[in-house]
Amino acid sequence: MNQAEIHRLRKKQYLIANLWLILIPVIFGIFSMQDVTFKQFYFGLMMLLFLAFAIELVRYFTRRYALTEDMQKLLEYERDQLGAEAFQKERKQSLFTQGFLFVVIGLQFLMADRDPFLFSETMWWVLVILMLILIPTINWSMHARAKKIDSGNADYKALNKTMLMIGIITFALTFILTLSIVFFFA
Repeated sequence: MNQAEIHRLRKKQYLIANLWLILIPVIFGIFSMQDVTFKQFYFGLMMLLFLAFAIELVRYFTRRYALTEDMQKLLEYERDQLGAEAFQKERKQSLFTQGFLFVVIGLQFLMADRDPFLFSETMWWVLVILMLILIPTINWSMHARAKKIDSGNADYKALNKTMLMIGIITFALTFILTLSIVFFFA
């Protein structure tokens, strides 16, 4: 695969990921405008996560990793660059993470009360600021990963370490910002 094709596929990958990220506040907005309880909200979120987990599980076992032909080509290229074993480890890690997230949201569902799901003005600002942090950070993460893979010397352990560090930084920023907003503006 030549550099121009890789560049085209990476741009498409970023576009798809960013469209999904923009969809998150839209879903929150729809939930907040409806007469939905926290329990119903977490149940809906849990079902979305279960669907994503089930799709990922099917992809893992069928080795059909993407919904579009272009993204399948990109993932096959990444598998070739990383090596089949490292690529499978990465897919297993993704499955584990999605499964863990499903369990966490399931616990939230069990603990949620039946109060209406209403967002105060402060919570909307929290969501906006979180998205302003998450979108660039996730793009940075995707770019760092792509750069390591595209360089031709992708090492799974080094790649994993980079992604873990970016995840920790994102979590810390998000956590501190959320606490600040909640304590100072709530």
